[in-house]
Parts: sequence; C-alpha cells; structure tokens
Amino acid sequence: MIAMQSVCESGGLVRCFIARKPVTGLAACFSLWATCCPTAAAIIFTMPPEPIHAGIFPDEPPAAIDLNGDGVLDYIIPGGNGQIDVLPQGSNRALSIDQFGTLYAAALSAGALIGADPGDDQVWGAGSPIMAGCFNAGGSFCFGNFLGGIDYLGAEFDIAGATHYGWLEIRSRDGIPFIDVLSWAYESEPGAGILAGAIPEPSATAMLLTASLLALRRRR
Repeated sequence: MIAMQSVCESGGLVRCFIARKPVTGLAACFSLWATCCPTAAAIIFTMPPEPIHAGIFPDEPPAAIDLNGDGVLDYIIPGGNGQIDVLPQGSNRALSIDQFGTLYAAALSAGALIGADPGDDQVWGAGSPIMAGCFNAGGSFCFGNFLGGIDYLGAEFDIAGATHYGWLEIRSRDGIPFIDVLSWAYESEPGAGILAGAIPEPSATAMLLTASLLALRRRR
C-alpha cells in the first residue's frame, strides 16, 4: 500500500506508479496526488484560432476580448474615425500614459512587469485610452503608442470581485491605425503581477506523468 503522504513527496508519484499495475495504477496514483497536493497559481494563456482584428473603418466590428472565458467581455477595442481606443469594461482598467490629461494605452515590451504599481510614468486608466490614430489613412500624422510591430497591453480586470493582472499581445501597423489581438494571458492568483508575454510553464502533472512512464520503461 502506498501512503498518501508518500505520493506527495518528491518523486512520490513515480514510486506510486511503479508499485502499481499500469493504467489503473496510474489513475489511482494521480487521484491520490491530486487529493493531497494543492494546486498552485498559474498563468492562464489563450491564443484564438485567428487574430482578433480592429481597424480604422467605421464598419469594421470591434475586437471583443473575454480574458478568462466566463462569457463576460473584459475589453472592447473599437475602430473607426481614424482612431483606435481600448474600452475597459466595468471596473477594469488598461495600463496607460497620461499626456496632458489624455490617456494613451502603454505599449509594453516583453518582460515588463504588470501589477498593482504601474510605475512612475504610467497609470491604470479607465475610460477609453487611445491606442493609435492617424489624421488620414496615409499616415501623414499619427499618434499613440501602438504604431508598428508587436507590443503588449497591460490589463487589470475583475474576476468574481477579485483583481487580476494580465496582458494582451497586440500587432499594429505603422501609418495605418489597425491592430490585431494575437493572444492574451493572466495570473490566476488575485493581485499577483505578471510579466508581459509570460506563458505557462509545463505543468507539474505533465512532467510527473512523463517521469512515471520513463521509469516504467527502464524497469522493463
């Protein structure tokens, strides 16, 4: 008999699997492991099948983003009229830069920290921070921070009354204000910061399963 505590110790899942019969033994060991080993906070990552587009023309539909898949929209990015804004829904906010009273969404580089403290030159902005705009489609004069390349938009949003932090990966084009939302992620732990572009590491369960199968193969 493999004690529950031994399953939770380092390498315990492997020892449990080796001591039991394949298939049914593996399921039993994972059941024990899941019961006594708490689930850690994680980065929840989403990449839609196709980029979600928002463009300059008024007849283009907005990009509507539900970060945690609960059926409630968290951010809407409408286009039209030569300007693209981000509209945080409800109490949600977007990391922004305040320039003389006008909010511009901050374009973050990969690895930038997104958390409760936005930094000296940034603020958490509600309302409708500007992402990009041009006075004409030819780009004679453009403004905003999403004007070419791939950057990240910092997100502060609500899940069941708790504040979470995340990012949206944004692709934009210089001279023509349109954006594509390529992917997004957030921290499952309320209040925990996240690095722009951070994605989940391989899960402990997957790594333990691989180790179990390798250990079994070595015994044969």
